[in-house]
Parts: sequence; structure tokens; C-alpha cells
Amino acid sequence: MKGDGRRGVEVRSLKRSELLRLKPVREEHICWEEDDEGVVRIKSERVGLLARIMGLLLRVTPRKYIQLDEIGSVVWKMCNGEHTVAQISQELMNRYKLERREAEASLLTFIQQLMKRRLITLQFDEPQK
Repeated sequence: MKGDGRRGVEVRSLKRSELLRLKPVREEHICWEEDDEGVVRIKSERVGLLARIMGLLLRVTPRKYIQLDEIGSVVWKMCNGEHTVAQISQELMNRYKLERREAEASLLTFIQQLMKRRLITLQFDEPQK
């Protein structure tokens, strides 16, 4: 298993029990807002040389907005480093009356998408001393 406190962990080789103990953490540079209904809109800077070059050539700001749905918004707000994947999954099960497998599978897919877009990292849950 790879990982440090800052960069997160590599999830491909982790067991289910290890994945459930991880804590999703939003990247510090990501700006987001919440509307009156609790729906989240994330502002993400496009990174990479190609995005910067296209931004200069086309005179556009290299930003994009991601509008989450209700469930995605619940998950996003819980990605604060205080909740484990298991706790987030339990919240989805309770709130939306989902089966454990359904909640975990959907959550892990969504978390992978957030990680791919560099919006969150996963960190190990430090045991209390």
C-alpha cells in the first residue's frame, strides 16, 4: 500500500476492509458552493499544459463547474477528513434506504471519479492513541 498523509493512498491493491477505513479529503485548492437546497457546485481549475495553452489561445479561463446531484452533494460534504468511507456508506444506507452492497459500490465508483478529477484524496484513518 502506498500513501502518505498529504497525497493520499493508491486504492487499486487495497482490500474492501482497508478501503472502508479510508477517509476522503477534499483538495484544499478546490472551491465549491452549496445552494439553498444543499446541492453542491464545484469549481475546478483545469490543470495541465494543454489546458493552459488552450486557455491562452482561446482566451478562456481554464475552469469548469461540476454540478452534483443530491446524493453526490451529501457525499461531497462528508469528504472532509472526518468520515471514513464506511461512515459515508452508512449515511447513504440510512438516508436513501439502500442495501449495503449498493451503497458501497456506488460510493466507491463516485470516489474514484472524484480522485480521477483530482478533487479528493484518500487518507488512512489514524487510530486514536
